[in-house]
Amino acid sequence: MLEAVEKTEFSDVKLILYDLNNDYSKCMRLFMSSERQRPTLSVKTNKGEIDGFEWIQNRYMGLDARAHDDSLVS
Repeated sequence: MLEAVEKTEFSDVKLILYDLNNDYSKCMRLFMSSERQRPTLSVKTNKGEIDGFEWIQNRYMGLDARAHDDSLVS
């Protein structure tokens, strides 16, 4: 699916699949390119549409907490 989505223009589908694949660098690149196309930066999730910057903050906090937990185990 990820190979097929590279060729599509459906940014929201790309974001969902990249997010599910934990490919946050591609999500960020897509945010930066799609911001020029849309006046607002938003992400559609299974819980509804959220602000893109809120999504970034949530991902960062989750990754930061996971990194902290991993450092305690080591």
